[in-house]
This record gives sequence, structure tokens and C-alpha cells, in this order.
Amino acid sequence: MKKCVLGVFLTLMLACSKDNAVVDGKVVDDQNQPLEGVLVQVMGTDLFELSDADGNFVIDTKERGEELIFNKDGYQFERKSIDDVSDVILKKKD
Repeated sequence: MKKCVLGVFLTLMLACSKDNAVVDGKVVDDQNQPLEGVLVQVMGTDLFELSDADGNFVIDTKERGEELIFNKDGYQFERKSIDDVSDVILKKKD
């Protein structure tokens, strides 16, 4: 009986943990310099992270949304598909 309960519990834990989808990448400017403090947000949600000093980011999308938004003061807003986010280039505003 204990093995059966343990098996059911482990199955439920695995099923619940599958709702996480980690996406990572790097944000640079048009001179290929890393950008720190870029807001990286899953479109339509309150899930967000900031890029680090090397421009790197890691965000758990929790499998919600299909696009990421990249925003930083002084730079043009950028949207990218979650499937196409390895490197993101932000251009300065005119």
C-alpha cells in the first residue's frame, strides 16, 4: 500500500513540474555590447526577469505566452517568439 501511495505521489509531482519552461539568452545593443537591466517579460503575464551585467537572462515562462518582450529605457521595444530568443539585439531610439 505504501508503495502504491508513493508511486501516485511521485507521478503527481512529475506532472505538476512539467508546467515550467525555462528560456535563456543574451541581450546586446547594435554594437554587440551586452545590455544590463533589460526587462524580459512573458507577453500577457506578470512573469519577468532582468538581464545581468553580461546581458544574460534566464526566465521561467511556466509555459504561458508565446512571446517575450524586451524593454529598456533609451532603446526600441522588441518582441521575440519564445522559440527564437537565443540572442536579442536592441537598437537605440533616435
